Amino acid sequence: MKYIRYRVAGLGVLSDTSLPELEPQSVEPCGDDDFLTVRLADAASAKVPPSLVWYLDQRLDNGDRWMARAKNDEGYLLRYHELADFWVGRAGRQIACCARTAGVSDLTIRALLLDHVLPLVMALRGKYVLHAAAMVADRGSCAFVGDSGSGKSTLAMSFSRAGHRILTDDCLVLEDRGTVLALATHPSVKLCGDALEALMPRATATEPVADYTSKRRLRLRPSELEFSYEPHPLARIYFLSRMNAEAGVASPEIEPLSPRDTFFELVNYCIRMDSTKAELLLNEFRFAERVAGSMPARRLLMPNNLGALKEAHELVLADLEHT
Repeated sequence: MKYIRYRVAGLGVLSDTSLPELEPQSVEPCGDDDFLTVRLADAASAKVPPSLVWYLDQRLDNGDRWMARAKNDEGYLLRYHELADFWVGRAGRQIACCARTAGVSDLTIRALLLDHVLPLVMALRGKYVLHAAAMVADRGSCAFVGDSGSGKSTLAMSFSRAGHRILTDDCLVLEDRGTVLALATHPSVKLCGDALEALMPRATATEPVADYTSKRRLRLRPSELEFSYEPHPLARIYFLSRMNAEAGVASPEIEPLSPRDTFFELVNYCIRMDSTKAELLLNEFRFAERVAGSMPARRLLMPNNLGALKEAHELVLADLEHT
């Protein structure tokens, strides 16, 4: 079988299906490269081992079922209700689409893989993964951490429009190489219609993200300094809080966070496949402790107003001057 080579956050990926959201790698893998194999082409041929134990059921804010997880000694089943199932090998070296609802598009399968399955698999492989966007400033990279809908992608893209490169819009991988580095994922940003209209009113080169969301995907161009494939030292972490009008916050505000509060926020927003794996959980907590003890962190209070983005830039860049 012929595979196409890609790289995401330093991880080599071999896919049996073209992933146009990623940049193909032309170089041959070295003998010691540890690649992740992805099979999307023939869901009917992927066999799931029996005797699964279901251990997690995630629902959307409206109560609808979104994703469930099951496991056995051989790996994990990730079920995205009414969309597709993915099987992940125990060591996180194989992903296979093992079931697919009739009518679900290839676009949706790729979005599930890149935006949802792959971050979990990287965490299973021992990488530290945060639900965060990140951009590169003069004094290092900044992470914007928060819930879905908190404005991470919008804030990162607004910095991109001001000349700063993006590392990721939703899934941030951190590594400790003597200093904490932020790694790039894939060169695109997912935006809601109002954010896209406010930031890029004349943008035409966008595409749907998936059947399950109205967001649009905007491709970034590394050659024009919109996206960086290189890892960058992490200079600051901002935990986003979206404030409504009743909260009385008319302009963005920055509040410092103690190392203790930073640790608990990192634990809250860390992406993990299985909280019962004691070794992975211990390593995750140790890494979070290392980051919280060495990295300045802030809470960034953002009004529910796209007009506040320019003021947020000024606050963040001024805060970075004190690095």
